[in-house]
Amino acid sequence: MKLNALTKMALVALAGAALTTSAYAQGVLLTVDISNPSAVIVSATGNYASTSDNLKTVWDGIDLLGIFTSNVNGQFAANVIGGTLIGGGSGQAYDFYEPDDSAGGSRNGNYVNLNLYQNQTNSPPVQSFSTETPAFTGSMTIDLSRVANSLPASGTSGDIRAGWSGNLGSMIGQWQVIGTAPVPEPGTLALTGLGGVGAWFCARRKK
Repeated sequence: MKLNALTKMALVALAGAALTTSAYAQGVLLTVDISNPSAVIVSATGNYASTSDNLKTVWDGIDLLGIFTSNVNGQFAANVIGGTLIGGGSGQAYDFYEPDDSAGGSRNGNYVNLNLYQNQTNSPPVQSFSTETPAFTGSMTIDLSRVANSLPASGTSGDIRAGWSGNLGSMIGQWQVIGTAPVPEPGTLALTGLGGVGAWFCARRKK
């Protein structure tokens, strides 16, 4: 019995090592834990960017492309609940998040991307993503309960792009979802849908 237990422990350790190697090989820079849609945790993996990009500021931020399974235009635009997620060694953590499209913020596009950024315009520092240093450090917590029905399944992955739709940067790596979001009740969906209507008008990109 002891041998079997030790064997199991060894197999678990090997599986963990294989998962880490796989994540590194796939260029996963951020994990997104959606176990609690009202407190989604975005965490850095410590992996390096697949491409260098030093042309976008923290105000441009980053886009998690295709992370929503349906158009979430106008459903939210808010300050982060908390965290220390920093991109490209900028020294300033992202403090705001909102949906983004691929049509320059036209609001007529398909808003399935998530933009994370620092909501300031007074000389924001540049994000210097490199193939030789960790792309991100820290983590952040955000509330996506209003769009819980548009969150992807555990294991889903997609591209991370420096910048946003109004100032496109390079594809620097991937995000990957962990955890499983609970299925919201129909009544809850209706209420959260109405609650998100006004959020868009607070977004910084209404120009």
